[in-house]
Amino acid sequence: MRGVAYSPPEATEIPLCPVCGVSSTGLEVGTRGRFDMSVRNIACDHCALVYQSPRPTREAMAAYYASGYREQYGDVGYPLAGGGYARPGDPHFDTAMDAWHRVQGENARALAETKAGDLVLEIGCRHGRTLSLMREALGVDAYGVEPGVEEAEKAREAGIACFVGTIEDYDPAELRFDQIQSFHVLEHLHDPLAALLRMRGWLKPGGRLVIEVPNVYQPYGLLEENFFQNAHLTNFSESTLRVLLLRAGYSVLRTLDRGSLFAVATPDAHVSNVPVPFSPKLLPDANESAIWVADRLKTYEILERLRVLLLATGPTMELLNELAGTLKRPGFVPHTVSTVTQMADYFIGHEAPRAAMFVAVAASLGPYPADVCASFQGLALQLQSTAA
Repeated sequence: MRGVAYSPPEATEIPLCPVCGVSSTGLEVGTRGRFDMSVRNIACDHCALVYQSPRPTREAMAAYYASGYREQYGDVGYPLAGGGYARPGDPHFDTAMDAWHRVQGENARALAETKAGDLVLEIGCRHGRTLSLMREALGVDAYGVEPGVEEAEKAREAGIACFVGTIEDYDPAELRFDQIQSFHVLEHLHDPLAALLRMRGWLKPGGRLVIEVPNVYQPYGLLEENFFQNAHLTNFSESTLRVLLLRAGYSVLRTLDRGSLFAVATPDAHVSNVPVPFSPKLLPDANESAIWVADRLKTYEILERLRVLLLATGPTMELLNELAGTLKRPGFVPHTVSTVTQMADYFIGHEAPRAAMFVAVAASLGPYPADVCASFQGLALQLQSTAA
């Protein structure tokens, strides 16, 4: 495990909720994070945001990013087309890196309808590869903000006008941008509302903001062993990201849930006094309370552990019965569907059609939308003939 010898920053600060700014309390949804670090997350009892409390101070995290963060998390790997990851020094690293950043740039261009000649600023641009590819494809005028000295220098070498420092330190003077983009940065910031307010002031009238963050409603891997991380101070859902943008004085043009969460917004010309005070009326769905989120995260955690065990050991009655009980709990529908489908396919492939049917029947009786239950029922009927 990388970074075992490094001591991460201590969590000493109990913040107000970064989205609503009203509450500092909520329901505990996790106490550990990746690398078995102590990371406590709660679901806010006012807006249901999942965030760290307590958390390290801004100064402690700045020192961590400057020294131990890369040691802790290791070098960034990029996914390979055939599966697995390429890391620095691997033969296909450059190809995999370009493919990743090309998709990132294409996503930003498609979502924000970027035009040739647009002034584009990327917050946390790293080595500037996404901006470079956007410039090659479309001819944008590329600017970046990057706190990593070595990475910012690489961006500059690539012709990006890159500021070395944080968003709090950056001042574009009179320069205004057609597009500001930020990929997997907002979740690291102590005050994401303040960051969005600063970016709002740097956009031209009608300028677009493109944000990508991890989606707490679509976690990846085991919840406390992988998804929750000490560097992720805030874990957004579509609802809480939208509320944050509204409070910062944006009109949300669109959101997109693709595992990661995308949002495109533009300054709302009708909003002059920012930040907008929080009100429950800003929430898109009042049903998404702290209890709602906590229940589904617990279901996710149990289902993911059972999935790992079942795929590793095969279908025992003990595990199948526990699975049936878990599928009676409310869960995140995409994860439940993918888990049930994967396990059913696995059991069929290993000549255990009755176990596959058991999983499908249990899922069809769960508290899911009618069309999802009907899909599980159809799968169960299809498997019944196989198991006969």
